[in-house]
Amino acid sequence: MRTVEVIILARDEMVGSFLREQIGALRGVKVVRGDIDDAHNLVVDAHLLTPAEQRVLQACQHHDRLTDVAHALCLTRDTVKKHLTHIYLKLKVNSLHRALLRAKELGLLEEKRQGKQILEAPEHSPIGGI
Repeated sequence: MRTVEVIILARDEMVGSFLREQIGALRGVKVVRGDIDDAHNLVVDAHLLTPAEQRVLQACQHHDRLTDVAHALCLTRDTVKKHLTHIYLKLKVNSLHRALLRAKELGLLEEKRQGKQILEAPEHSPIGGI
């Protein structure tokens, strides 16, 4: 039987450890730490990115400048940059272009709905309660 090597991507270390333990116990599966670009198999935590990080990355698909992203999401430019820093670390990339590509590969970005981009207000926003 051939051994399948997988890389685990998780939002936090506790979830990552749990996934490594559970998946590593499977027969024929070896959990490895390596470069995502070299991986043939990935296990991705469905909640790898926080909802705020997902909104920022989604908005980055449709805006050329961080200032425009910040304006669209009612955030400061510095907050957008901080979210992007976290996204880069989690996706193991060093640019927005690569982050968008990696997120699409991993199925972390929502597709456009009927040709229109729908950005939802954060849950804690007064708008979210309407």
